[in-house]
Amino acid sequence: MANETTTNPNPSAGPSPTDLQERRLFNFYRPEEGHRSRALLGLSLGTLLLFGAYSFYEWLPIDWRTPLPKVGLLLGEEFAISGALVSSVILGLAFLAGIYWLVNYPKFVDFLIETENEMKKVSWASRKQVMTESLVVIVTVIILMIYIFLVDQLLIFVKLYPDWDRFWDKMGLG
Repeated sequence: MANETTTNPNPSAGPSPTDLQERRLFNFYRPEEGHRSRALLGLSLGTLLLFGAYSFYEWLPIDWRTPLPKVGLLLGEEFAISGALVSSVILGLAFLAGIYWLVNYPKFVDFLIETENEMKKVSWASRKQVMTESLVVIVTVIILMIYIFLVDQLLIFVKLYPDWDRFWDKMGLG
């Protein structure tokens, strides 16, 4: 009895959810919920991360881009590793860890899940209604644009065309 092993009573059913949770490389907080919002947030922040790391690399002084002496011998000139590259990669990895922490921070994940659940309850307008209301907005903007253009042209005409010195002289006020 000392060598007892616990086995799944129904082997054809597959592994239990707790077995799968233990086998994962990364354990996520409430993994069964909030997939869409976490994925969108992760992709958005990841894109900003890539842009930020590249911008940081470009921002560093040019002398930081010279290959490191010992590493250059190991990898050759094609794969030159510079101080700018190393610092950008370290910064990128730090932010990547921050993104992973953010999408697993319990309060933030609960907020994302609640937001996603509330968005499912929203009654969205129909396509026809959206198209009609968009058309009204576009027509209104065009009418206002024409009105402002005409008023502007009238003011330019009133300012530039008449000879105001002569006008005031004729009126006896000049």
